[in-house]
Amino acid sequence: MHRDNSARCHLVCTVLAAIAIVCEAATGPSLSGLKGTSSTKGGTYIRLYGNGFGATAPQGGALVASIGNTQCSKVKWSSNTAIKCMIAPGFGAHLPVKLQVGSTKSMLPAAFSYSAPAVNSLIPLRGLIAGDEMISVTGDGFGYTDSSPVIYLGSTACRTSTWVTNTALKCL
Repeated sequence: MHRDNSARCHLVCTVLAAIAIVCEAATGPSLSGLKGTSSTKGGTYIRLYGNGFGATAPQGGALVASIGNTQCSKVKWSSNTAIKCMIAPGFGAHLPVKLQVGSTKSMLPAAFSYSAPAVNSLIPLRGLIAGDEMISVTGDGFGYTDSSPVIYLGSTACRTSTWVTNTALKCL
């Protein structure tokens, strides 16, 4: 009798272990936080934390991370609870971070902000009282695509604001 009980107990443990694995796989990823920042140039890694990223590194494109609507340039699996995401060039604040492992998804709303743009100079520094003068704005972090900026001189918005490059804007 003792052997029968032992065999039965082993069988129950095996079945329970299989059920636990199936439940973990069905749950999928759950993002809980991130660490890191990036300029609009991208190219830096941030770490995504959570659970359910897989006991081993997912294969064949089964791991996708994005900031806003832009996929990370590279995604590296570290563990079941940590992933590294290389930030692609972009701009914006309070962007959602999304992670997909296989067919299951997770999202952290309003979790990432690119570094704020910085203005280095305005040319010319003085203009006509009536306006109607083109002003060149130089700096960094204006974005690598046209973000439809709105430029203010004090509390007055430029009549037209034009994105030129990540380091240049125009104001009329």
